[in-house]
Amino acid sequence: HIPPNTNIDFSKDLFPKLLKEGKSLYGYVSEGYWCDIGNIEQYRQVHTDILNDKTDVPIGGVKMGGKVWISKDSAIHPSVKFKGSAFIGTHCKIEEGVEIGDGTVIGNNVLINGGSKTNHAIIQDNAYIGGNVTLNGCVIGKNCDVKKGSHIQHGVVIGDDCLIGKNTMIKPNVKIYPFKSVDAGATVSRSIILETRGMRSLFGVNGISGISNVDITPELATRVAMAYGTSLPRESFVVASRDTNRVSRIIKRSIIAGLTATGVHVRDLRLAPTPVNRFNVSTSRCAGGIHVQVPPFEPQTIQINFFNSQGINLDGGGQREIEKYFAREDFRRAFHNEVGEIIFPPRTSEFYSAALLRSVDLERIKKSKFKVIVDNAHGTSSFSAPYVLGKLGSEIISLNAFTDETKTTLAPDGFDNRIKNLASIVRTFKADLGVLLGSSTEKIYVLDEKGKLISPDDLLHLFVYLVSRYEKAKGKIALPLSVSNKAEKLAKKYERKVVRTKVSAANLMEKALKRDIIFAGAQGGGFIFPRFLPAYDAVMSFCKLLEYLSFEKGSISKKIKALPKSYMAKEQTFCSWDNKGLVMRRLIEESKNCSIDLIDGIKIHKNSSWTLILPHPEDPVIDIISEADSKKKAKDNLKHYIKLVNEITKSGQ
Repeated sequence: HIPPNTNIDFSKDLFPKLLKEGKSLYGYVSEGYWCDIGNIEQYRQVHTDILNDKTDVPIGGVKMGGKVWISKDSAIHPSVKFKGSAFIGTHCKIEEGVEIGDGTVIGNNVLINGGSKTNHAIIQDNAYIGGNVTLNGCVIGKNCDVKKGSHIQHGVVIGDDCLIGKNTMIKPNVKIYPFKSVDAGATVSRSIILETRGMRSLFGVNGISGISNVDITPELATRVAMAYGTSLPRESFVVASRDTNRVSRIIKRSIIAGLTATGVHVRDLRLAPTPVNRFNVSTSRCAGGIHVQVPPFEPQTIQINFFNSQGINLDGGGQREIEKYFAREDFRRAFHNEVGEIIFPPRTSEFYSAALLRSVDLERIKKSKFKVIVDNAHGTSSFSAPYVLGKLGSEIISLNAFTDETKTTLAPDGFDNRIKNLASIVRTFKADLGVLLGSSTEKIYVLDEKGKLISPDDLLHLFVYLVSRYEKAKGKIALPLSVSNKAEKLAKKYERKVVRTKVSAANLMEKALKRDIIFAGAQGGGFIFPRFLPAYDAVMSFCKLLEYLSFEKGSISKKIKALPKSYMAKEQTFCSWDNKGLVMRRLIEESKNCSIDLIDGIKIHKNSSWTLILPHPEDPVIDIISEADSKKKAKDNLKHYIKLVNEITKSGQ
């Protein structure tokens, strides 16, 4: 009476059919458990009843005291608190500080980051739950990605393959159908069924980035690469490289497959530092470059960085072209005889190193006989730095000069531990300075002869001073709006002019392409010497630092002490996407009697201080940076503008 592979309703289909055929129907009083699952509440209740032994349904896994079952190969941090009954499937990872409330059921391959809380929640297979997420009486479907800080309330059902952005609020009884996404900071009070909620942008501050094999999968990487290839002329050349992480290898191979499928040729550098890729792009007449890497402090994240034909970050126009083809899935497909080639160019690191050494005063560095400790941080600098360091004629002790993917990314305290270790070695060997090269070989961290880490602001000021005083070439210095006015005064003392840019690295690199720019730098340890390469390069920065220091007498700590003191403060405040435009308009109106810059956000000059209010490009927050005559005044400025931003957002007008 019930056909195979057919959905059938007993009361609507089967019973009327039996009665029509004159069959007898009988009732039976069951003494066992019965629940007619007709809605989400009943669906959740069944799970709770199973956990509380109200049924004869066998529960897999190991019972860990009380009513908590944990399946094999799951890693539960000792600090995790269980408050009532719960089930955890196989191969799950529950991180520090998570609170698992009563009636929680977690499927297989689920990752829950620290600080999150669940209560009567059902989380299905392969879901990712970010840090400080609250799940209360809801159902999270398979392959969902719930970003940190989100609050999902009672009765909510999120379908399979959904993306929930950071700091979102999903109100009670909302239903989000499969394959939908919710923007960061959004408040959702109605179900998302027919609407197509897409992400605001494929690109962010750091190219295309996301959680490995959750946000950034081989499938997505292939589609992105095909979109990029479609935006380029057929038979163009693109340089591809990656860091030491195996996830980067998977993504890079997918990218190469996508590019060649559109008829684009690939110069595959395999493992290479980011600056080597940029250099190869700019010197080999390629259409662009792609570098895949894992950020040093986010081991779960993967970044895909795109470069234009000059080796700098791809601009907004190029990004929009890729997003256009990606959204339409309107990819160019090469015929069998038009598929792109994969080329493995030889001696790329040697060519890069030779060009770099021609760009510095090598003889002057050799005469100075510096003693330096260089930490390669197990990164890709191990492939390029030895060619350069061996030619400097200095006593250089290299640490961690081999690749190890397990050590290129650091825990929150990992950076501090690495700096402490480097500081100890600097003091032991009585070195002139210590240098830590970033894992991507773009940024540099410097320690003085006492082993003290030079702050980002002081290091930038030191470079501005040295470049202004000792750089032979005439030209200007490019600095972001967020850099202290003290840098401007240092440059002016030696008749150098400072040009201000937007805060983004892409804009700084674009400005560095100008012929009259001799140096560009930012607070994060990224420095640009455009006569060699108009992009961040840690090895070049190190060599130029030695060249300039050769003109100076005395220790580097004394030079830092002699720099003018700057008092700066920085903080973020929440602001929804919808209110960002309103906040900026109101702040301009409020500051009509002050001097303001509108290069990036709004920079308000008042008396001897300034405050930069900058909407974050990816998150529903506003960055506020201030400089004043004292730390207290700078913090007071922050408090004033945070209060003003909050008042504007509350008024909504």
